[in-house]
Amino acid sequence: NNRIQTVPSQIGHLSNLVHLDLSNNIIARLPSELRELTKLRYLNLAHNALTRVPGSVTVLRSLQQLDLSFNQLSALPGDIGR
Repeated sequence: NNRIQTVPSQIGHLSNLVHLDLSNNIIARLPSELRELTKLRYLNLAHNALTRVPGSVTVLRSLQQLDLSFNQLSALPGDIGR
């Protein structure tokens, strides 16, 4: 509930990050550097303004839980969860 609009690209430098909760903001897009969070297991993006799921999320192989509820998504990528 911080009304965050953008996630800085520097987030990719947090390579040991395991849990990231960005829920209840107004984020419309995510930086491609998110793909650098190779140890990320939990990502909460619920209640934002996302209209699509970026490829940077689909390559997070350690990700176990992803919450995209209450966004403006019309579809999910076919490779999500693989």
